[in-house]
Amino acid sequence: MTWIEHQGIPRYGESDESRLAYGPSSQITSWQGYDINGYRFHMKEKDKKSVAQNNGVRYRGIDEATGDTKAYFGQIEQTWELDYSGELQIPIFQCQWVKPNAVVVDEYGLTTVELGSVGYKHDQWVLANRVAQVANYPKPRDSKKHVVVSEKQRIVGADGVQSPEEYNNYAEFSLFTDHPHKIKQVESRINKTKMKPWCCPDGEKRTVPASKPKWVRFNN
Repeated sequence: MTWIEHQGIPRYGESDESRLAYGPSSQITSWQGYDINGYRFHMKEKDKKSVAQNNGVRYRGIDEATGDTKAYFGQIEQTWELDYSGELQIPIFQCQWVKPNAVVVDEYGLTTVELGSVGYKHDQWVLANRVAQVANYPKPRDSKKHVVVSEKQRIVGADGVQSPEEYNNYAEFSLFTDHPHKIKQVESRINKTKMKPWCCPDGEKRTVPASKPKWVRFNN
C-alpha cells in the first residue's frame, strides 16, 4: 500500500487528491522534448543530433545523512507524462545522475562533473518541475570532466510574466562563487614585475603579460 493510500483519501472523485489516490493511466506519453518552467528540455539521445544542449539538469535535495541541501547533476534519458485524468498530467524525468564523488567545486567556485561516473541507479526519476537546466562544457585538457553552467529561464511574456525575477523559483547557481574574494586570490598570485599596462579604445586600463622579444635572422 502506498503512502497516499494510507491518508484515507477517496479514490473516486473530481479533486486532484482523489485522482492521485486512484493512480495514473496505464497509458504513458513519452516525449523527446518538454517545455516547463521556462526551460526546454531534451533527451540526451535527441541532443546528440543537435548543436544545442538541453539535456543537463540540476536538482537540489536534502541529504538524509546530514540534513543539508545538496545539488545533484545529471542528464535526461527519458521524459514521461503521467495522466491522472482530467487536467492533471504530471511530467517526470528519468535521469542519469553523476556520483557525488564525481562532482567537484574548486577553490574558485567552479563546478566540474564527470558525466561518465554514474550513480543513483536505483533512484533515477524526478519531477520535471523540480529541476533547473544546466549545460555541461568539456573541460580543456581533461575530456572526462565537464564544467557546469546554468541555463537561463526563457519565461518573459509567458503566463503574464514581465520579468524573470517574478517567476524564478530556483536558487542562483553561479559559474564562480564569492567573486571578490576569489579575484583577490588570483591577483595576489600574479607576478606584477612581468606585467605592463595596456591601453585600449574603451578607456579602461588593463594589465597583460609582457611578451618576450622575438629576433628574426635575415640571410644576405
